[in-house]
Amino acid sequence: SSDVCSSDLSSYIPTPKAIKGKRAIINVQNVNDKKCFEYSVLAALYHHEIDKTNATKPSLYKKYLGEVLKGCKESMRIDDIPQFENKNNISIAVYRINKGNGKTVYPLYMTKRRDKDPINLLLIEGENYHHYTWIKHFNRLLKSPKQTKTKLFCPYCCYGFRKDKNGRSN
Repeated sequence: SSDVCSSDLSSYIPTPKAIKGKRAIINVQNVNDKKCFEYSVLAALYHHEIDKTNATKPSLYKKYLGEVLKGCKESMRIDDIPQFENKNNISIAVYRINKGNGKTVYPLYMTKRRDKDPINLLLIEGENYHHYTWIKHFNRLLKSPKQTKTKLFCPYCCYGFRKDKNGRSN
């Protein structure tokens, strides 16, 4: 799966129309560098401290960039993630969007660590490069616009389960 992420991984790609309206991801607009993986993880870790209306602005993360996370490469490959997880005691899951319909989301990398919930990232693929974003609302991202009932989605297979009135999955 490492060949999915070329050495040109990164650089800003706008959020695809099919998912933009869901307001489920934070897509930091790093147009001047290839640090989208680091920005996305920082967005997840520090979202309570970041101005929510400007969470996509790279300048809000500058004080953390290069200071907090160990082993962040400019162009993070999927194969680099396990080492990054170990260096930072963080769990990561990476999802991608089906290029065909631009809507279906499925797992690309799932952490082997089970000690804490992973930071969910969405990899947006462009023609020549890819871009990581933070999935702030996983269930909202996977929910179809036509669905009226609340669903909880399995992080491993992305299948949706209906929630009953007590909040349990069926």
